[in-house]
Amino acid sequence: MPSTPHHDHRSSAHSQKANNSNSELSNDQPSADPVFSPGRLRGYRHTYGFSRERFAAAAGINPATYTAYEKGESTPDAATLATITELLGVPVSALLGPPYACTSREFWHVICAGMSPMTEQEIHTVASVMHRVDRQRARASGQADAA
Repeated sequence: MPSTPHHDHRSSAHSQKANNSNSELSNDQPSADPVFSPGRLRGYRHTYGFSRERFAAAAGINPATYTAYEKGESTPDAATLATITELLGVPVSALLGPPYACTSREFWHVICAGMSPMTEQEIHTVASVMHRVDRQRARASGQADAA
């Protein structure tokens, strides 16, 4: 039986700081009710080192169904989502995000969840790197569109 991953819950101050950072990064986008985020599910699975098949088995989910969840082709019902988040040791809200989240910002919560608390300088450095990655992706996308 595969080992069950457990989330290292951080202090509420760190969680609040991460939540505030996430909010600040998303201010340029309209607000919307959160929806299931396939990218966050995939990110947490990767964080804990599970293959899709192994995680699906541990959660008692058909592997093809689980793959459809990660690809965004299907959305788990409330009971399945509860099973998945219990296995990951995270709240349901950890797998929810804005419906338009398709950039590296979508994974900010996952990145922060696995880290120890950061200093203000470290937060600034990480945010700068993420901003550069987003700009490079935008440039690459523009070049691909022009070709």
